[in-house]
Amino acid sequence: FVSESGTGHSVVLDTPDSNKGPSPMEMLLMGMGGCTGIDVISILKKARQKVQDCRVQIEAEREDDYPRIFRKIHLHFILMVPILVSTRCNEPFIYPRKRIVQPQSSWDAPVQR
Repeated sequence: FVSESGTGHSVVLDTPDSNKGPSPMEMLLMGMGGCTGIDVISILKKARQKVQDCRVQIEAEREDDYPRIFRKIHLHFILMVPILVSTRCNEPFIYPRKRIVQPQSSWDAPVQR
């Protein structure tokens, strides 16, 4: 299955059995990591931090039974910043989380913090 964005970029999505591309659930996690990573870099640069590298490692657990929704998602940020100059360096990790919009079907799902 080829998914194409409105800007003309495409990606092959597949099942783990065929493995010709990430599964839709993997793509969801990849998008979440990319989105929060971009937010963190943007906020740190506005705070005049010299970010040399940013990596986001994601661990997730899904329900065993269908619908196999995510029960837990953990984002681990690895930053390379020569010197953190501000005491406000935790802000990029707090504010993006507050802006995440949950899908309608999971409004009642418990969230661990």
